[in-house]
Amino acid sequence: MFETNTEPFNVNEPTVELFGNFFEQEFNPEQLSLVFSPYSIPFSQRWQNNSLSANFLAQYVSTFFPQDNNAESYKRIVEIKSSTSFIINELLENAMKYCHYSSQYKIITYVQVESNKIRIYVSNVSSYATAKNLEDFIQEVLTSNSEELYINQIEKNAEDEHTKTSGLGLLTLINDYSAQIGWKFENMTQEILPVITITTMVEITV
Repeated sequence: MFETNTEPFNVNEPTVELFGNFFEQEFNPEQLSLVFSPYSIPFSQRWQNNSLSANFLAQYVSTFFPQDNNAESYKRIVEIKSSTSFIINELLENAMKYCHYSSQYKIITYVQVESNKIRIYVSNVSSYATAKNLEDFIQEVLTSNSEELYINQIEKNAEDEHTKTSGLGLLTLINDYSAQIGWKFENMTQEILPVITITTMVEITV
């Protein structure tokens, strides 16, 4: 499913590494971007706003698809809204949980509609340790059967109810939504704080 460079990311060099099926953002007249400042309000309040933001973006996306007055068209639009909202909410939650708050970088969400495809990009800045943990998970996803990995993660969660890095959300996107997922790591070595920009891209066909 995935085609990627699986070489480990080197945090000591100013590099850009792509993992999975990552498509660079291109100009498209049908696009929308939202920017969040996760440090500007309490985390609990920002967390509650994730679903609101996801629903708004999903509603926007759905307007670019034919909406005829029949049951089949209505069902398709409902499915587009539901899928898009779920995916955006999942990516926003991950970005909020794993962003580097003290750096005060913003989280950027970008949605693009192209023919029968929807591409969603969410970028956040994370610490080296967080980026390394994500890379380890990505490598596991790229080299494993996603359904088997999902079951294994559920079993791990059952054994350790306090785990916070299960990856079940991303695996759900692959297994239930046939999503193509890619990641872009950009090492920001020129910054005072040792941080990495991580952009997660999800593409679905509707």
